[in-house]
Amino acid sequence: MAKRALLAAIIFDCGLGPSLAANLPPISLAKQGVFLLESGGEWISSIAIENITLSHRDVAPAAAIAVPHEKWGERPLLMVVPKAGSTLEPQALQDFYRGKMPDWSIPDRVVIAQSIPYGATGKILKTELRRIYVDSGR
Repeated sequence: MAKRALLAAIIFDCGLGPSLAANLPPISLAKQGVFLLESGGEWISSIAIENITLSHRDVAPAAAIAVPHEKWGERPLLMVVPKAGSTLEPQALQDFYRGKMPDWSIPDRVVIAQSIPYGATGKILKTELRRIYVDSGR
């Protein structure tokens, strides 16, 4: 109990406790580094790309992976599965990103797929997507 009181005194006596949280924008916590790709010295979050993609009304599952790029090192490749009854155009989806993320982080290539592979735990198998789209040169 004494440790908690001391910690509370340190946090609140400095004046940064509640006011700090009230004045800052929400914090976005990123997962492991495997969800980041480096493109021309800039870091791009595949999770950010996927979250924006999933907010599109015609997208069911989506996955972004890094693919090699001659000039930039890596660039994002996005795979999406349209919701039943809808059609998606890659360019329209790329336009959907404008204003939601920096232009340099928008995927250069969007693949409209019929399905995306899932593992036994229900997670998208990005390793399988890399095997299909990177290792095979598709």
